[in-house]
Amino acid sequence: MACLFTTTELYRNTYGCPVIIGGDLSVHVEDPADDATTLLDLLTTFNLIQHVTAPTHRQGCMLNLFITYSDCPVSDVRVDPADVISDHSLVTGRISTDRCPVPTTTRRSGRPSRRHI
Repeated sequence: MACLFTTTELYRNTYGCPVIIGGDLSVHVEDPADDATTLLDLLTTFNLIQHVTAPTHRQGCMLNLFITYSDCPVSDVRVDPADVISDHSLVTGRISTDRCPVPTTTRRSGRPSRRHI
């Protein structure tokens, strides 16, 4: 789980960019154990959503995830059967990056004010 906390910096540096995180995160999100709770809390903190709702492993676990920012539309998320190529399922989905909002930033120019404390 230590890798989740180093991943926090990645999220901070990419906020506002279309982000897709996918693959085997090796966290059983269907199990309310500490690792799953930590991951789901981290996703919520950064306004991310996990789109897979079906098991992605032959043993009935949900390990392969498809994560985006919650305001980026995702459709047609599919989980193919496991054991076709490996013991994991292929997860596919559609995302339209054209409709993902890009935040605007306001920059101030000019001389900074001097404040005495």
